Amino acid sequence: MLYALWALVGWCGTPWRRFPIPDPDPEPWWLVKILAIVGGILGGILVRRMVGGPDTDAAVIIATSIGAFAVGRVLSEVVSGVMGGARGARGVNVGG
Repeated sequence: MLYALWALVGWCGTPWRRFPIPDPDPEPWWLVKILAIVGGILGGILVRRMVGGPDTDAAVIIATSIGAFAVGRVLSEVVSGVMGGARGARGVNVGG
């Protein structure tokens, strides 16, 4: 059950899509969501290895959920930036 929770929390870590969506869509939102879910599961596993205690302990569930959210959010931002999404080049100043 923790894997499902981590996947949900990782998915929740993805940023909201902007509306109206231009045609063609500037970023592959489905890829960002899938990789955020994978990042959520990965973050939950990593924090679970660092934290001791049973899986039913509230502190373990909260700590692993925070780790899943953080890793899901970071991975979704990295993927969005690499794929050149709508937020990918915001604030980037290449010229002098």
